[in-house]
Amino acid sequence: MESLLKTIEQTDINTHLKVKCFSWLKYIIPFWGFLCVLVVEHYIFVDYDNKFEYTISWGYANVIIIFEYCFVEAINQTMRKKFFTLQRRLKWIKKNINCEKTGPLYKLNILRDFMNADLESKILKIRELSRCHYMMIETAEKISRMFSLNILLTLLVILCNTINGLYNIVTHLDKIDYNKESICRSSIWILFQTYISTIIIRSWYSLANEANTSSIIVHEIWNEYIVRLKEGKWNYFQFIVLKFHTTKLKFTADGYFELDLKFFHSVLSCVATYVIILVQIEYPN
Repeated sequence: MESLLKTIEQTDINTHLKVKCFSWLKYIIPFWGFLCVLVVEHYIFVDYDNKFEYTISWGYANVIIIFEYCFVEAINQTMRKKFFTLQRRLKWIKKNINCEKTGPLYKLNILRDFMNADLESKILKIRELSRCHYMMIETAEKISRMFSLNILLTLLVILCNTINGLYNIVTHLDKIDYNKESICRSSIWILFQTYISTIIIRSWYSLANEANTSSIIVHEIWNEYIVRLKEGKWNYFQFIVLKFHTTKLKFTADGYFELDLKFFHSVLSCVATYVIILVQIEYPN
């Protein structure tokens, strides 16, 4: 991990972006709100032996999850800033192309030769940015593999807890004298699990989305340059563009499913399916 973090810092892309202090608090505060409500509710309203020990052991695992998320989010935020700075440099190159094409002196042969010489230097800059882009994507994939098993187990536990909470709500509503406190507790529990899964998925999905946006900008630059390039330079720049398009960043939970917004669709269908099966087993008639 230490060597990977050094690789990120040594990347030839200086962000020069202001770091928002305690930006992670907007995710931590709701977490502690949910956790405090559930702990108090468990400790006061639920009747079982060894309340204190059970509450501590139950809350300890969730605290570990959120602190691990803070560590991962700090790393991902640094990489997102690197990708964002790379995109700004690409946009600057694209902006200069448009200025060159629409300038009043572009039709002069002397100025056109000068711009063509400058065109080659811009291609070299894009090649250097492509190298940095590939190195950061490779580093991000290595870091994600270090946390992939933890993410998989965490999301599987969240899935089981969500199914269990929804099943408790359905079975309680079927009774005439259902327990409102139990339904309320299960509802808060489901929201809590949904929140944890959301912040985990968001951290990785936003990083992948930020990294893959660069290929769109490079393709727009390619559309502007294609008419002005000679055949040799055309093939070389085409290779750089293809390199951007083929180095897409995609995170998975140990290879089982992708960490993107489609994950929530899969979870919703899975929860609905298993809850229906459990209800049919509980009430066969």
